[in-house]
Amino acid sequence: MINHQFTILDAKSKSLKLRAERMANYVQAQILEAVSDDQELYYLFFYKGAFLTAKRPLNCADIPSLKEPLNKVTLIKPRIRL
Repeated sequence: MINHQFTILDAKSKSLKLRAERMANYVQAQILEAVSDDQELYYLFFYKGAFLTAKRPLNCADIPSLKEPLNKVTLIKPRIRL
């Protein structure tokens, strides 16, 4: 079964449920755009398949700089198997 929802832990060990929206692959890096149950936007960063960090844009000025890589590379709907 393909599942687009997953849970990550924040710095305070609080669980955060996210739904994958789209993903960009660039060389060995991936950026996953995800939305929380509260409709907050998050970007998850991976390198060589290893999770690095998750960031939430703090203001509208942050969004264009993060969306630029998503617009310049091939986008795929994530197929996450859990």
